[in-house]
Amino acid sequence: MKKMLLALVLVILTILPLIAEGQTDKAYPSDTIEIIVPSKAGGSTDALARIFVQMAKKHLPEAEFAVVNKPGSGGQQGFEYIAAADPDGYTLGLVFTVQLPSHVVSGRARYVLDDFHYLNQILEDPSIIVVPKDSPINNIDELISSAKASQMTASVNGIGSDDHLAMMMFQSATSVEFAVIPASGSSEQKANVMGGHVDVAFMNLSQMISQHIAGEVKILAILGNDKDERAPEIPTTSELGFDSVKMSGTRGFVIQKDTPDEVKSVLEKLMADVCADPEFEETLRNSNQTMVYKDGPTYEGFMKNLQKEMEVLFKKEPW
Repeated sequence: MKKMLLALVLVILTILPLIAEGQTDKAYPSDTIEIIVPSKAGGSTDALARIFVQMAKKHLPEAEFAVVNKPGSGGQQGFEYIAAADPDGYTLGLVFTVQLPSHVVSGRARYVLDDFHYLNQILEDPSIIVVPKDSPINNIDELISSAKASQMTASVNGIGSDDHLAMMMFQSATSVEFAVIPASGSSEQKANVMGGHVDVAFMNLSQMISQHIAGEVKILAILGNDKDERAPEIPTTSELGFDSVKMSGTRGFVIQKDTPDEVKSVLEKLMADVCADPEFEETLRNSNQTMVYKDGPTYEGFMKNLQKEMEVLFKKEPW
């Protein structure tokens, strides 16, 4: 009996490495690739993820993709989930700024920027200042006067977000102070503005340009240098003389830093192929999103420089 058990153990010990080797030798991808979106379904980041999946299936037809929403704490919960996932290429993260480095700067994050391998940046989305359609405020000068005359509420998509930092910049440049109303996502912000539940909101252009054109809200300014051809009447903060008030959100893909090089190569090629596809850019444009591509190393450098800039802001006014 003991000899039989010993023989069985030897057989098992011989077979297990072969099984493991067989599993390791499976060509990538052999399982569903999850796209982690650190925000609620229905928002602009979620929309980008689903557009990307449509195009990714075209360029990597052997792969299956699934969009998984993991909202919470201004993206922090999703970022932490991405960083902690197995580095096997089956958990991609669609991250956004300024929230990814913001949580690191504030000391809340259970990750650092070096935990990620950066695949690319796909788009930039300039910040805006927007008010309800029935607001008596029609321009930035009137907004400043009203904010100085009485307390006004301002919606931002979470503390430490690009919206929040844009508001802080505007307050610093104009010597006004809003009562901050943090939202749990852009969908909630949109409902608050369109329902007249807040006086003003700091958001991204893609989230409100259609509503502005339809007359459902009023965008007072784009926080940057460039006007938008769809609504050329909207002034930029540069035009208005507020050169220090510039902000935009970016979105791009990351995986875990220890992902095997051969898997990184497959995903980097996929990203390049999708972003070079005219259909992808056109689909983004039709959803009011503008592609501004950066490769992985460039996006990583941008992230680390952004973290340094945010550390300076945090020392002046912690969030």
